[in-house]
Amino acid sequence: MQSFVLRLLFILSANVWTLCVSQWMHSITLDPHNKYHLKWYFDDHKQRITFNVVVETTGWVGFGISPNGGMAGSDLVIGWVDDNGVTHFHDRYAEEEELPTIDDSQDWHLLESGHNGSHIWLTFTRVFITCDTETDLSITSDITKLIWAYSHHKPSSPVAMPQHKALNRGHRNVHLLSIPGHDFDNKNNETIEKWDITSSNLLIPNNTDTTYWCKIVIAPFTSKIHVIRLTFVFIFIVYELKIEPIISPATNAPFVHHMVLYRCLHPNSSYMDQYASHDGANCVDFANMPYDFIHCQSVYMV
Repeated sequence: MQSFVLRLLFILSANVWTLCVSQWMHSITLDPHNKYHLKWYFDDHKQRITFNVVVETTGWVGFGISPNGGMAGSDLVIGWVDDNGVTHFHDRYAEEEELPTIDDSQDWHLLESGHNGSHIWLTFTRVFITCDTETDLSITSDITKLIWAYSHHKPSSPVAMPQHKALNRGHRNVHLLSIPGHDFDNKNNETIEKWDITSSNLLIPNNTDTTYWCKIVIAPFTSKIHVIRLTFVFIFIVYELKIEPIISPATNAPFVHHMVLYRCLHPNSSYMDQYASHDGANCVDFANMPYDFIHCQSVYMV
């Protein structure tokens, strides 16, 4: 019976206030210092998405989407609460690496805001696709490149923004329109087995911007099965063909770009068993990998 061999590719690169909604669908921390928190939910029927950011700062907060993870070409918002308690919030766009311009068409709409002396929170919404085709980016079912930034200093005006520090900004690839995973309703009391796919205890090198790490894992099944859930060290939940990453601990999130699971189609599948205990290899190109890894190029899951 032919075994099923998979290659796992890792690419590493305050509960202060919340809007009263029925359920936030997703919640992540965007920065490595646990200061910038994001929640969101979306309505497919209304084609609308709502965000809530809570940031440990008394200055300004920026959030948006980008075509490439950088400032240029991005569609974003900037908000802050001034010394009189008045919230300033603007839909902006950036043509270059400079202060984003206030958009003539304000398509991001503020719902709630506030501060408590240590944190600022903003809740805002927009439709997936606006009528502003010149400066707005669409939110689709593809991976979205989120950008974020904040400063500890308040702006004196909408056109006089204090510069943020280099560490107070970043980007993150997120599947915004993914459906949250659900517990499997095992009405027939079927036997359910869990398969944990774990990476080796990898120390990320400090002499490169991006690390590609590949590891062979041997599936514990040899025939077709119904996949309810797959769990990784950086955990994925799979349910009805929907995937939701749960990164544990959350402080690892800024270093994970994405993960890909490949199926290995070796002519002699049992030959791949020798890599079951292999820690993996840096796979920025095939030259650094065991030769047999070349058979693992059929994408199974992303």
